[in-house]
Formats: sequence, C-alpha cells, structure tokens
Amino acid sequence: MKIVDLSTMKKYGITSEQKSIYRYKQYQYDVLQDAINYAKHEQVQSSLNLPVKVEEEAQLSKRGKDDL
Repeated sequence: MKIVDLSTMKKYGITSEQKSIYRYKQYQYDVLQDAINYAKHEQVQSSLNLPVKVEEEAQLSKRGKDDL
C-alpha cells in the first residue's frame, strides 16, 4: 500500500484488515477447514488409486475458487 493511501485512510478514518487465503494445489479457500477436507479427501482417493470424480471435486471445492 502506498504512503499516500495510508495517509488518506488516516484522514478519513478508514481501516483495513488482513484476510487469510488458504491454498491447496490450484484451489484457494477462505476457510481453512475446507482446504483440509479437500486435501484429506484427495489423499484418500490417491491412496486407493481411485480417480476423484468431477462431481465430488465440485462439491468439495464449491467454497474454493479456481486460481486459473
């Protein structure tokens, strides 16, 4: 953020907050537990040598956003 932005924010009483974004592979999540759940699910599928179905991937990542 530029110094001029910070001084303008101070002048008008504007504040900002940091937001955590959790990433797993090409996905990003606002909620850590969503990223953990998808990673666990994918690792179980991988250990069983079963492909993750597209429908399952969409359901598990509906809160996540594709980075591409």
